[in-house]
Amino acid sequence: MSGAIAYQIRYKVAGTSQFTVVNSTSNHKTITGLTPSTDYVWKVKAICSKSPAISSDNSAQEKFTTLPLRLGEEKEIIIADVYPNPAEDELTISMAIQYSEVTIQVYDLQGKIIDLPITIESSQAQINTTSLPGGLYSVQVTNPTGTPEVRTFVKQ
Repeated sequence: MSGAIAYQIRYKVAGTSQFTVVNSTSNHKTITGLTPSTDYVWKVKAICSKSPAISSDNSAQEKFTTLPLRLGEEKEIIIADVYPNPAEDELTISMAIQYSEVTIQVYDLQGKIIDLPITIESSQAQINTTSLPGGLYSVQVTNPTGTPEVRTFVKQ
């Protein structure tokens, strides 16, 4: 709202009587600690001045439902670091943990797989980038369970 210096957001579990009140100095607010798979109602008003106290009326009450709780679906971090970036003759990929087997593929901007010499030792891989022309590339590391992670790098 034009002229607002802050916003007061009120929310509660649908069907209950007690609102939780939070304030924001911007026109958005992330609220944490909500219960999964739960219906909530909310309303907001703009604060235009604190002294004297001037604010809008509360908005019409709206509703939303939180998503269900998901356990065990957090994204696995495969790549800890890719360096140096930009690369000249060699690119090093440092894995977050040591894998028994990984698949590493390098792609150009058109999505074509580029065949390069790759050496994997422990939790690091070295890619010989000497033959690559300068440009932007992607490297994809896929762990033994098939989970991929992609990073971009520049070849000088």
